[in-house]
Amino acid sequence: MAKERDYRAEYQRRIAKAMERGKTRQQARGHKPGEHIIRKEREIKELGLTRAQIKSIRQWGYKYKNSDRNIDDVIDRAREQGYESCQQYRKIWNAARRKYLKELEDGTYINGEMPYLLALTTWAEVENYKWLYYH
Repeated sequence: MAKERDYRAEYQRRIAKAMERGKTRQQARGHKPGEHIIRKEREIKELGLTRAQIKSIRQWGYKYKNSDRNIDDVIDRAREQGYESCQQYRKIWNAARRKYLKELEDGTYINGEMPYLLALTTWAEVENYKWLYYH
């Protein structure tokens, strides 16, 4: 009966040995230097965003699904204005939702226009921000 090989230990030794020679962990695993940067640039050139950014937007959109906004519209908007713009939009949207839910819980909710909600409606190009609260 042959002795079983411990592939995990062999892999760890190979990684450690390559790192001792000055390679990064990714290079030790077989990636070319700067490959992740080239891949990211290529995805942005082809898709307008990286696949990870698109996935992030979709996950957020499905978490707070609403009938007024199509998630593909949000992705297209992020392609036009940049991913940072979408991150800012999500940050404001999440803050508005948290504030609304807290006020509902406390019983202090007063229906009125708040500055951050107006910023949301401007970014989203919608006239009514009420859809934020019902999804």
